[in-house]
Amino acid sequence: MAAAKLSAVSEQAIIHAKQVIVSHALFAGVGGKLPTNVQLLEEHGIVAGTIQRALQILSASEALVTRSKGHMGERSLSSTPVPVGTWPNYRRFNY
Repeated sequence: MAAAKLSAVSEQAIIHAKQVIVSHALFAGVGGKLPTNVQLLEEHGIVAGTIQRALQILSASEALVTRSKGHMGERSLSSTPVPVGTWPNYRRFNY
């Protein structure tokens, strides 16, 4: 029972992280910079592992493509766009 509850809590944290990341990405635009892990922790209370998992999910679904400068703590949006016909299916990402 505790594992199922923890899993549900983790899933909700990942959904929240995806929403925050997508919101920042839309505001930043292509070539813009996303907040660092530290900034996301301070502003939204999202820990690094949850941020990384959310980015992996968004990247795997091709909803978001980033370039990372890990040693500098920066992530910028790639110029690779999401194929036009696929974006309306965003609901499949559980927002």
